[in-house]
Amino acid sequence: DKVKSSGRIVRAIGILDHGLPGADGCDSCQVIFPQRQLARNHDVYLFTCSSPHSVSPAGKLLAFASTTVEGPVDGVTIKEIATRELGMALKMMEPCLEIFYDMYDFEEPLGDGIEDKLFISKSYDATSHFETEMKDVLEMYER
Repeated sequence: DKVKSSGRIVRAIGILDHGLPGADGCDSCQVIFPQRQLARNHDVYLFTCSSPHSVSPAGKLLAFASTTVEGPVDGVTIKEIATRELGMALKMMEPCLEIFYDMYDFEEPLGDGIEDKLFISKSYDATSHFETEMKDVLEMYER
């Protein structure tokens, strides 16, 4: 009764033994697919990180693709939703040694917390750089 759902986020997390095309062997990178270029209402995000970040063994990378779900979800598997919503990012990740899919509601607080002293943050959104989460935490602190 303190939060409302305002959409869904779909993510794919892949284990790779290669970098992304065009990344020239970088230890990490971020690709943002603009919504207009994909004929979508939301951007698609792709982020990789690797052993120098202490998240994987040498020679392996973790890749995270995410976006806000725009199509129907009833009667559709999470893998099918991810394939539909994250298509371009998933193609850049291929081939994956292993891939995992997740989808969850994006929730946000109904109130600002000032009256009841219950400060609730928003769910993580689809962005891969945590800028919106940092702004949310700073706004809660300032209240």
